[in-house]
Amino acid sequence: MKFQNKIIFVLILILNSCYSFRGALPEDLKTIYIEPVMNKESREQNYANDLNRMFIEAFVNDNSLQLVDSKSKAHIILSSSIEQIEQKTVTFDIASGRAQSNLYQLSLSVKIEFTNQLTQKSILAETLTEQRNIGANENPAERTKKLKEMLLNISTNSVDKIIGTW
Repeated sequence: MKFQNKIIFVLILILNSCYSFRGALPEDLKTIYIEPVMNKESREQNYANDLNRMFIEAFVNDNSLQLVDSKSKAHIILSSSIEQIEQKTVTFDIASGRAQSNLYQLSLSVKIEFTNQLTQKSILAETLTEQRNIGANENPAERTKKLKEMLLNISTNSVDKIIGTW
């Protein structure tokens, strides 16, 4: 009985070490170039460099596609832009005869497009949106922290979407 358990354990170990998302991608798509993120949102601090760094880290960590430093070496190109950062009032209190906001919804929209360089066709084009609530009394650093969390989620979701396309 102990011998059978050892065999099962070794088989599980071998199967787990062989599992990779790489098998899900077409064999001819092995490299990716990430274009600098465009910032179409002019009312806010420019978060394009932050998102660009997060895209790079997400693809390096995933390890399904090799990151390359030029379009000419790439099988896939990721183009993206920060389309909108918006803050809307969600709730407010009427105190002493005047309305006062006490909760806001922060919304971030990023457009992504993955293009197959070999066929010159779009593989995936989508606008991803993240939202967070922020209190009226939260300081600007907390708002920035939430925006960066939203950017991080968008970068990791982008990797999942392109790998999950196949």
